[in-house]
Amino acid sequence: MFGLMASVFGSVYAWWWFSVGRWRSLLKRMLRRGLIIGKIIDVFLPGTGWLSLSRHSFFSSSEDNYIYTHVDQKSVNIMRGLIGETIGWDPSVLLNPHILVVGASGWGKTSFLRRFTHFIWVNRFNGLKLIVFDYLGHFTNLGLPVVDLAETPLEPLSLLASREVEFTSGSPSRRARAFTEAFCVATGLGPLQLGILLQAVIQAFKSKGISDGDKGTWKRSPPQISDIIEGLHKVVRSRRLEEVNKLEARLHEIMLTYNSSNNTIGLKSIYRVLREYRGIVLDMHALDIHTRIFFTDLIVRRLLDYAQSSKTLLNIMLVVDEAKYAGFLDKRSAETRPGIEAALIARNYGVGVVLSSQGIAHFPSDVLRNTAFKIIGTLTYSMDKEYISKTMGQEVTYTVENLPRGYSVVEIQSARNLIPTTRHLSRMIFLVEQTKNTIYHT
Repeated sequence: MFGLMASVFGSVYAWWWFSVGRWRSLLKRMLRRGLIIGKIIDVFLPGTGWLSLSRHSFFSSSEDNYIYTHVDQKSVNIMRGLIGETIGWDPSVLLNPHILVVGASGWGKTSFLRRFTHFIWVNRFNGLKLIVFDYLGHFTNLGLPVVDLAETPLEPLSLLASREVEFTSGSPSRRARAFTEAFCVATGLGPLQLGILLQAVIQAFKSKGISDGDKGTWKRSPPQISDIIEGLHKVVRSRRLEEVNKLEARLHEIMLTYNSSNNTIGLKSIYRVLREYRGIVLDMHALDIHTRIFFTDLIVRRLLDYAQSSKTLLNIMLVVDEAKYAGFLDKRSAETRPGIEAALIARNYGVGVVLSSQGIAHFPSDVLRNTAFKIIGTLTYSMDKEYISKTMGQEVTYTVENLPRGYSVVEIQSARNLIPTTRHLSRMIFLVEQTKNTIYHT
């Protein structure tokens, strides 16, 4: 009798383990790692609908019954196992480490980013180093080293590291290209101005005796904005084109930042702080919008240049609150696309990006497509709802429209299939109740 009962119990346990339990355990391990976002309330399967299996259901029972008739029972059981579990950000199981946080003003984006930044820095999570582009002064009291770029602006054409003279990224032409593209992103200039400015920057390097063919000259003091203006005059000579006048005016705007400061900081110094302290906050709240975008874009481009030429995995997370200051809001030509967008695509260099904005439609399609972890709060713009309706379905749009405070929709694109009965899926969408007391208080 005892043997019969043991056999029955063993058979039931084996069935449960192979049909539900092992997948639940795998997902539980995944969802408990990394930074905890909140507790799962409901689960959405693309092409199927919401599986509202908890007392917090956002849908009527009739709608739930309708959904159940179209879902394999094994999937329902697996999803039921997820309800009430915590969900977290774990880059090891994602297609990429990037995070997008969107929600209406006051929803809690900056609070989440403060918590994220503090968590990564204090716990040395995955050995990540942080560069926080602080446009509004919200991250200066987290304990990380802070550089006020209004008082100590960035040397625009300095090297990233002393050993960079060994790589092509340290060449004058590569530094000139990064400066020119960042400047055009910040000021909204087009391809014609980009070409003229590039020639002027290269001319400024030549006037300092720095050339691509002589690596011994690469360590010399680089040209400044005033040298670039002089180079611009040499390039155009007597021609006073409208594009040249606009270029010179924009350069003078940037130069005001340097005129009001007594010292500057180079990318070499920023990289040294990163290696020593594992993080840095670049405070830009006192700068105008063009200069904020310029500094952000230039730093990102130089980091990517260095990583690409030296084949170095940087293991850096770039945190950008209010992504409009990273140059996303305006449509750009192919020659002047924001550097942050390149960082999202070039994740093989060990660079992750965390972006936030009040609307999901603010971002180009490449950014949305290459971000594996999205946290979506209450949205008010019609374009945002249209995007969610097209990419996630009308049911998700309805949920986002009716989100109470403290709730969010989280989309995860996983690096491997987690559910055997839905092998064609590469993503899942969760309705999440945010973890209590998520704001880090200093």
